[in-house]
Formats: sequence, structure tokens, C-alpha cells
Amino acid sequence: MAPKPEIQFIRACSTGKPEVVRELLQGGLSPETRDTYGLTGLIWAGRKGQVAVAEVLLAGGADVEAKDRRERTALHHAVALNRSNFVEFIAIHGAFLNPVDMHGCTPLDLATMSGDRMVALLEQLGAQRRKSEKPPEKRKGLNRFASGGATGGPNLPIEVERVRVQLNRLLHHWTGKYAPAIEVFSFPLFVDGSLVRYTEEMNLVGPRKARRSGSWLKVEIGVPEEWWRESESAYKAHLTDSIETGLNSMIALLQRNKHEVDAERLLADWATAKREFLETTAPPFPAEKQRESMMAMVNEARRTVEARKRPQ
Repeated sequence: MAPKPEIQFIRACSTGKPEVVRELLQGGLSPETRDTYGLTGLIWAGRKGQVAVAEVLLAGGADVEAKDRRERTALHHAVALNRSNFVEFIAIHGAFLNPVDMHGCTPLDLATMSGDRMVALLEQLGAQRRKSEKPPEKRKGLNRFASGGATGGPNLPIEVERVRVQLNRLLHHWTGKYAPAIEVFSFPLFVDGSLVRYTEEMNLVGPRKARRSGSWLKVEIGVPEEWWRESESAYKAHLTDSIETGLNSMIALLQRNKHEVDAERLLADWATAKREFLETTAPPFPAEKQRESMMAMVNEARRTVEARKRPQ
């Protein structure tokens, strides 16, 4: 039995089959068709960088500003997954560059947590930040740190997102002179979710061995669901253990290649950053505080109305 047209549509959008998408739209399927997780075809095209599919969708009337359950547009998703070609395409075709998701993040906020190349592209296009800070100015010989990566679904608990943002900020504000041969130490997280299980898809649980790409050293970290299902403190311990393993792998790679590295100072500074991360609870997002305040007002109004209904 052939899959339902809706399923065929989402698959075609994510795997780059514009002709299939065109046929389904011509057959009457809505360009706003969503999967069971609330992701549109255009959002899937953005996640996978499928520009040819996006051309067909927009020509067929797809809403360039359609949002998922976290209030993220196709642009948000493309930025989070470093799909620069798609970002350029959708910006040229009129996408709003500063949509805000449920956590108060614009695409440039997400890019600031991920890496320099996407930041440069969005700034060139005229995008703006809302909740992140501009990265520190580059200084010769000064190493920086980054995280980024991807989550495998839009419906992860908000506590998981809080920890990710807290870790991104911690790494983003950490600089030091450790290894003059490189510029950035990067630790992208690939978090299992309901849509994608990176630990299976990438055969990646915990930290991978360090790799060098130009002036960047990178250790990818696969995050299984059982990690983030635990308490916040246990989840953070898994992450910091993985980063520490990754740092040692980076140091070993530099030493094998006869590059200068101040390993003792690097690990000592990491111990300080790690302690701060583990001892500080991940703060709520501004939108959560606003919602709490609003719900308090609603509950107070409800109590007032109920009190008036009671017989005097």
C-alpha cells in the first residue's frame, strides 16, 4: 500500500524531490501540509537545505513565515543546522529575518550559539539579535569556544533547551590563549528527539574523537534520550564529562601534530567553567517568566469572579 499523500509530501520535501512535491501540489495537496510534529514541508526543506524543493513550495503558495510548535520558521531551522544556501535563498525570497521563537530567539541568536560563518551571513543580510550578545572581537592568539549542533525534534522538554542555551552562553564567553595554531574549540551537540535519533543515525553516543577543520578543532557529541530524561544535574554531568573527554582528545591531536598547547592551563580553566555550569541552575527563558506573570493575573481574576458568585 502506497503511503498517504501527506507522508509522501513530507518525505519528498526532506529528501529533495521537487518533482514529487510539484505533482502532489498539483493534485490538490495543501502547501501547508504538516507532519505529526507540526513541521511544514518548507520547514523540512530548510532543515535539509533543499533549495529546489523550496522553490516549488513557494511557487505553490507555501507560507514563508509558517511556524512550528516552538514558533520557529524555516529560517530558524536552516540557521540551526547551518544550511547557508537555503538561508540565502529564503532571505532573497522575502523571509522575515528576525522572527522570534517561544524562547525569545531570532535566527541570529541561534547562529550566535552555533558558529561564525552563519553569523556573518545573517549580519550581512541585516538580521538582528534579541537575546544573545555579539561575539567578542577576535584577537590574535586568543582561542574561543563554541557549541551548536542540532536537536532531533520540536517537542523536547523546555528544561533540555534551557541547559543547551546555558552551555552555549558559558562556552561563548570563554576565551584564552591555549593553542596558537587554531582559533576555535567547538563542541556541537546532537540531541536525540522524536524526529531524529542522532545516536543511531550518526552512530554517535557521547564524544567523537577530535577533528581539525582549518582553524577549528571540533568534537561532536551524541546525546541519547536517556541523558536528558534524567535530572538536570545528571544531564549536565553527562555533558561536562563529554566535553572534558573532548578537550583531552583535542590536546592529544595538537600534541601529535607537534603544535604548541598549554594543556595544563586549558584544563584548569575548563574546571572553573565546569564548576560554574554544574552549580548554577539553568535559568528560565523570558517568555516563561512572562507566561507565569500572565497566568498569575488570570488566576487572580478567576478567583475574583468566583468570589463574586458566592452568596453573600
